[in-house]
Amino acid sequence: MNQPLLEIRNLSVSFQQRKDLPPARAIRHISFQLEQNETLGIIGESGSGKSITLLSLMGLVDDEPGIVSGTIKLTLKQITLNLLEDIEQYIIANGSDIRQANASTWKKLREQRYKNIRGKHISMIFQNPKLAFNPYCSIGKQISEMIRLHTDIKDKKQAKQIAIQWLQRVKMDAPEIRYNNNPYGLSGGMCQRAMLAMALASQPAILVADEPTTGLDATIQSNILDLLAKLKYETGTSMIVVSHDFNVIQRLANRVLVYFDGQIVEQGKTEAIFDLSRKNIHPYTKQLLRANLHSKTTATISIKNVRHACGFSHLCSSKETEFAKRCENEAPKLFNLGNQHHIRCWKYKHA
Repeated sequence: MNQPLLEIRNLSVSFQQRKDLPPARAIRHISFQLEQNETLGIIGESGSGKSITLLSLMGLVDDEPGIVSGTIKLTLKQITLNLLEDIEQYIIANGSDIRQANASTWKKLREQRYKNIRGKHISMIFQNPKLAFNPYCSIGKQISEMIRLHTDIKDKKQAKQIAIQWLQRVKMDAPEIRYNNNPYGLSGGMCQRAMLAMALASQPAILVADEPTTGLDATIQSNILDLLAKLKYETGTSMIVVSHDFNVIQRLANRVLVYFDGQIVEQGKTEAIFDLSRKNIHPYTKQLLRANLHSKTTATISIKNVRHACGFSHLCSSKETEFAKRCENEAPKLFNLGNQHHIRCWKYKHA
């Protein structure tokens, strides 16, 4: 059996908001895997932990304590790397109070591990591409620099030609001219295309996209989605896509993770997740999908200052049933319903 390209297990991230309080939990015990040539979609309301998961994968979480547990395993050419190996040596845990020990040493170790991974084997499209680019350097030079840094191409002229070819490949008009444009001279759609060219020019194994169509008009959004699907097919790159726009996820993803309050509450094949008529559906997923039907903005379901074992129990339609007490006192696991479908709900323990 082939190893998954990416395997994340029990990933937890916390942030210190106030010194007199324990760190706040951003994501808790996140586990999933990504197969070769697969696109994984992540949905959930704002603040549920979607982007933090991507930043953790990219080694870009700097706030302390940051990542406090878990493994991130990347398998390249039958060699498996654990990017979080020995993380427990840099964490001091005392109940709910978790601190980072020797943070500077851990960050140096992390950067050593990611030096030949980030940008080469895993690339990222950021939510606001204009902010991701250096405003004082042309997009072409930045793409060329990335090519020389993360591929075998070291000659400047050759790197420039490849950069122009990628600008042409992402449907940038007049790529030779756009090569010399600074980011502020481009529209949002053009900047997103340039970001896509830079992300894919190193031919990474994984492309991570955080809200790739946010802020773009409907026509440009559709063009970007068509381009992502086309390039994924041509390059064989696996993808992880976060979006509040469910149309994006439905068009691109093979499987979907549903996030709530820093946890995965449901996961399954795309067509199953978005089927509101099915019998086996997490109550949060049902509310999220229904809210999206009536709103074009991000659906948000209030998380009150209530801490039950199940974070959704105070809002759940099943809270008056025989499961109510258990939901308040015992955290549910992700129960396997078969056909690659899992739900974190006591109602489905024996489904």
